[in-house]
Amino acid sequence: MDKYPVLAGGETVGELTVEAAASDTVLDMSCVRREGLWCAWAVGESGALRIGIPEPEGDRLHLRRRFSRSMTAPIGRILRGRSGQRRNGCR
Repeated sequence: MDKYPVLAGGETVGELTVEAAASDTVLDMSCVRREGLWCAWAVGESGALRIGIPEPEGDRLHLRRRFSRSMTAPIGRILRGRSGQRRNGCR
């Protein structure tokens, strides 16, 4: 299991945990709760993978997703998580 910072606007707002599970990769993101809708990405050496929209859990936002390794491989080695406010879709 590896842990990476989640950045929003240049500041660290949470943590992304990445874990191998058989032929899948499990991404678990937890960050501070903020107003509005936010979208989460895993950022790698070769690109980014949109994880989805985290849901409120107490005073945090949380998201856990499972992707096949064929979905995560194109972004290369994961470097960090990213969270951005959702405007006109999660892009």
